[in-house]
Amino acid sequence: MKITQKNKPILTLLAVYLLGIICFTVFRFMLFITEKSLLINIPKTEVMSLMFKTFIMGFRFDTVISSYILSLPLLLLLASAYLRKDNQIINTFVKYYLIILYNFSFIICAIDLPFFHNFNSRLNMMLFAWQNTPTFIFGMVIKEFSFYWSIIPLIIFSFIFDFCVIRLFRTMERNTVYEKENFKYFVKYTFMSLLLISLLIVGARGRLARKSPIRIGTAYFSNYGFPNMLGLNPVYTFLRSYIDSLNPENENVKFMKDEDSIESVKKWLGIKQDTGFNSPIARYRNQEGKEIRANVVLIIMESMGTQKLKHFGNHDNLTPNLDKIIDNSYLYTNIYSSGTHTRFGVYSTLFSYPCYLRKHPMKTVEMEKQSGIATGFKHNNYSTIYFTTHDDQFDNIGGFLRANDFDELISQKDYPKDKVLSSLGVPDDYMFSNSFSYLDKLSKKNQPFLAVYLTASDHGPRIIPTYFKPKHKEIEKQSVEYADWSLGEFMKSARQEAWFDNTLFVFVADHGYWLSSIYDLPIERHQIPLAFFSPKLIKEKKTDNKLGSQIDVFPSIMGFLNLPYVNNSLGIDLFHEKRPYSVFTTDDKFAVIDDENLLVIRDKQSNSLYHYKNKDATNYIVKEKKKADEMLNYAQSTIQFVQYMGKSRLMNPQKRKEIMNEFAIKRKRTTESIKKGC
Repeated sequence: MKITQKNKPILTLLAVYLLGIICFTVFRFMLFITEKSLLINIPKTEVMSLMFKTFIMGFRFDTVISSYILSLPLLLLLASAYLRKDNQIINTFVKYYLIILYNFSFIICAIDLPFFHNFNSRLNMMLFAWQNTPTFIFGMVIKEFSFYWSIIPLIIFSFIFDFCVIRLFRTMERNTVYEKENFKYFVKYTFMSLLLISLLIVGARGRLARKSPIRIGTAYFSNYGFPNMLGLNPVYTFLRSYIDSLNPENENVKFMKDEDSIESVKKWLGIKQDTGFNSPIARYRNQEGKEIRANVVLIIMESMGTQKLKHFGNHDNLTPNLDKIIDNSYLYTNIYSSGTHTRFGVYSTLFSYPCYLRKHPMKTVEMEKQSGIATGFKHNNYSTIYFTTHDDQFDNIGGFLRANDFDELISQKDYPKDKVLSSLGVPDDYMFSNSFSYLDKLSKKNQPFLAVYLTASDHGPRIIPTYFKPKHKEIEKQSVEYADWSLGEFMKSARQEAWFDNTLFVFVADHGYWLSSIYDLPIERHQIPLAFFSPKLIKEKKTDNKLGSQIDVFPSIMGFLNLPYVNNSLGIDLFHEKRPYSVFTTDDKFAVIDDENLLVIRDKQSNSLYHYKNKDATNYIVKEKKKADEMLNYAQSTIQFVQYMGKSRLMNPQKRKEIMNEFAIKRKRTTESIKKGC
């Protein structure tokens, strides 16, 4: 077959693509060699397998970057060949376009080597965090790792790449032979062009799934940090970080000085002394009394707001199973979610921080380690597992949780394809029934487990399995009925398990649900149940009207079980503490609430103070200015403080020596108890 002008550009770009992939891979291998000491905590039997998966993952991210770089050259060269014109101007432009963009990519890869060495993170906008004091950041980069060492491969790769690209284009432009034009070849060429463009789009997305393109969290396939980060492409992380920084929704808030927010938060939390940590709020918790080393099953229910429950006044009998559970639980009735999206509900429940205003708390390039619920239980020798019905890359939840001490994450990829009914994956009841094999396995490990579930069937697109027969005609009510039935089936099966009696079940919603509201920020969209259920562990059912927040779930579980842990969050133990206010946000405003008042804080608009208990629409912000100012300070200092903790990288507190010794003694005693079979 003759090499024609019509397929020569394709072969040329294919060669450029392969050359770029080789260079990216070599840079990744260099990072692996220079940071191989980070493999010390990985069992030797797993290293080879993990590295193989890492480099495959790296190939995917490298292909994403290459696809974006090659998109314009492919379109230009295809158009030139389609018109049967050997356009020297286009060829020259494409040649230097590729050289410039790939060389820029290699520069980023070279900078990434010392950057990773100093910050244990792939390159991102943190590089410009100290742009007003550049000597500081560059001093950190070159302090312990020779920056000049990374320049050598940059020069070599750039030279080789540029030389090869120039030769490839010279060959492409020389000795071109055109085939005779005919309709058959025209159709064939058109089909080939569309196929190549489709492949490029798939390459740029990084995955075939329709729901979302490849994300940072995609690389987090293991329980070990270094293999996960090694699979990333620094060009991807840098550009993703840059694009996120341009989004107005990701701008930092500036309500007050960080120092003022710290003092305010410490005041509300009752922290009066230095706690012995680098974090200003980290405090060691160890209640007096016997530890309850029980399993914990935490179920985060999709949209299960209080308005759906009979216990809270709904007369449609949509949730008979859940109502029966909470009627026999230690129930908190005055609890509020921190946001109106599932991602906020998951984050706040598991990490005990309110939502970042205008930011996605789990979709960050840094994937910073935090001291959340899984970490707290891991320190007490628990196994940890997370179940979801759908794609774990949605909202980057999977990668974020893997980076934060969840041993296993069971999601759509782990279910049979014929069980996947929609973009939300499998139905709730299948997720629950499928989970028992995992829990039975964990229960036999001679250590307790933490299992977290995120349901999804009570969310659009609402698809009710044919084997479930709802009583109502409206699809919204049917999905609530089905979600409740699935929950009931799960509990019915759980009662038959050997581990049931020694298990604490905790039920909470990701966010609320509302039918109508007199306020522009519906309280009902945030009001959720929080129930602690265990026939053997909870001797007396009780209804508690104490004000609480979704962020209090983790500390309250630890308080109930009386397990030692470090609380580095804004959450409190509802069994032993009280909070004055609860903060929550929507997409364009946020609010703070107490037992009587609701303060709605609007962006670039006036605020309002309502007496929501009486459903009073009167704005009391002028009449009760002192109260409004106090609530405003609480809300703004809270959000400002969350931002401070994130940018200061204090979410995972470092313990001082005396605290470490105390904690180590407690953990040693716990480990010895496990070995004795206690």
